[in-house]
Amino acid sequence: MLLAIGALVTGYAFHEQLLGPDWMAFWGHSIQIAPTNHVLAAMETLPAWVGMSPSVVGVAGIALAYLFYMAAPAMPALLAARFRPIYRLLLNKWYVDELYDALLVRPSLVLARLLWQVGDATIIDGVANGLATLTEDGSAQMVKLQTGSIAVYAFAMLIGLVVASCLVLLLLVVR
Repeated sequence: MLLAIGALVTGYAFHEQLLGPDWMAFWGHSIQIAPTNHVLAAMETLPAWVGMSPSVVGVAGIALAYLFYMAAPAMPALLAARFRPIYRLLLNKWYVDELYDALLVRPSLVLARLLWQVGDATIIDGVANGLATLTEDGSAQMVKLQTGSIAVYAFAMLIGLVVASCLVLLLLVVR
């Protein structure tokens, strides 16, 4: 209430500076209006009923609420029964939540589950787990080759040298 009262008093007191003919002195270049736009001027010449209509509708709403909930409390139930489809539509907020759920939430959940199960669990985790298993199995086989015998190491190097020499000769012949 205090903020509303402050806004009303301030708006009334500074109306001429903020929206009157000298508004440009207050606002400066923070508001740019095209030369063909006459909204502020037209706003000052609106019919009185346009300015009063929000207040009239607000007071009518308060009066209707008083009638429904203080003077005749059975009236809302009678209207709800008489106009059941309209009552259900308004009660369910025009079914906007249901529509939002069907069009956005459920498809998003399906896509999220698909990306989680296929993208994350199968592909990303699958690659990481597969590489870990490959490394573990490969190291288990490499351990068998490390016997500590210098003769076995020398023989392995000799086999590698022969294979490398054969590959070089093969490449030279193919060219």
